[in-house]
Amino acid sequence: MSDRLRPVWVLAVGAGLILLALMWWYVIFGTIVSEGYGKYSQAAPCLWGTSGYTCQLMLSLCSVDYLLIPKAYRPELFQTGVLLMLSGGLFAALQRSRRM
Repeated sequence: MSDRLRPVWVLAVGAGLILLALMWWYVIFGTIVSEGYGKYSQAAPCLWGTSGYTCQLMLSLCSVDYLLIPKAYRPELFQTGVLLMLSGGLFAALQRSRRM
């Protein structure tokens, strides 16, 4: 099984999800901040999904109307990317310890 699933693949998928989440967050909340409805410091907790009321208020003010970009940012994408990065790091450490 370790020949098929390599830590670098898990890390790469995790990094890709984090990058995608960051771009999505920036498109949504960057628009809101540029319209003067808040600051990046207020929108930063929304990346992880910890500030419920503030994030919901800012999202309700979002005027983004792109065909392929959902208007409601989902922090689960970022959380999954972080979880995969941590899992990949742990997986790599376990493989290194087995080789020794």
